Amino acid sequence: MTNYGRNMSAEISEQPAMFARILANQNEIQLAAQQIRRFDPKFIMFAGRGTSDNAALYGKYLTEIKLNLPAGQISASSLTAFGAHPNFKDVLVVVISQSGGSPDLIETAIVSKQCGALVLAITNNSGSELALAADVHIDVQAGPEIAVAATKSFTAQMLTLWLLVCAIGGTESDVAGLENAAFSTLDRKAELLEIARKLADANNLVVTGRGYSYPVALEAALKIMETSYIHSHGFSSADLVHGPLAMIGPHDPVIVIAPDGKGFQALRPALDRLNETTSNLIIFGGREAKGISKFEFINTYDCEEELSPLVDIIALQVAIVELAIIRGNDPDRPRGLSKVTKTW
Repeated sequence: MTNYGRNMSAEISEQPAMFARILANQNEIQLAAQQIRRFDPKFIMFAGRGTSDNAALYGKYLTEIKLNLPAGQISASSLTAFGAHPNFKDVLVVVISQSGGSPDLIETAIVSKQCGALVLAITNNSGSELALAADVHIDVQAGPEIAVAATKSFTAQMLTLWLLVCAIGGTESDVAGLENAAFSTLDRKAELLEIARKLADANNLVVTGRGYSYPVALEAALKIMETSYIHSHGFSSADLVHGPLAMIGPHDPVIVIAPDGKGFQALRPALDRLNETTSNLIIFGGREAKGISKFEFINTYDCEEELSPLVDIIALQVAIVELAIIRGNDPDRPRGLSKVTKTW
């Protein structure tokens, strides 16, 4: 077990340097933004699978909040399995994939172009079939990702989306504190190991967040399922109190992602309900969340609220690797999974 999680841990540790690399080389992002502004989309649609679909949801929030444009997520099977050809006039379709090799996403790009969309592919492989099928491509510059469970490609996709939205909107992207926030999080591994130990005997758990933190909740739940084989469910905190809250018992673990800002204020009513429901509340959050639970990982961030997901997910990734190892699993090699998943 000494080598368990070696690749995944190494790739998690690469993220601060990866952020610096992306920030230093934004040429493709700027060129893509210019082409998108010329196209002048009236609607933006996103497509992805798994981790990339969670990044797409983050992009949807950015689009709606920062660009004031309506946005949605494509059901790829509508275009592929069911043969739909919607009117995509004035629509930008953003297809996100680490490998750029999933047949249904490639076909989604091709069909979207036929339907009148401008298609942007965001991948970690500039020579992939998806990259070549799109009108515009951005390489997220994550570098080779060996572990089956994606980590650094997720944060690379989110940072790329943030920079792209800022470039399209003509706003400054304040990322000065991001690299240091990531380093600071990685330096606190001992605290995250304690959280992993607390979760070690769980059979079911819930992960929740609001706004920009909702995609992080989904991603954390996915990684726990992939690497520890625990039934984990990601919810928007608003959706959670509309019914699923009833399944949470008095000792069931609930992870709450609660960074400072508007998202925390929207989350707070659900957080109070959860504190009344379970004694096993674990908070990954900012100063506003401090003291709400005795189990917490409080971050100072030093970056904008929109970038807090990139910091929170790193903390969760570290804890998730440790959780898998404690449970006797190698998170580098989840059972039944491969690095490139092909769906049709």
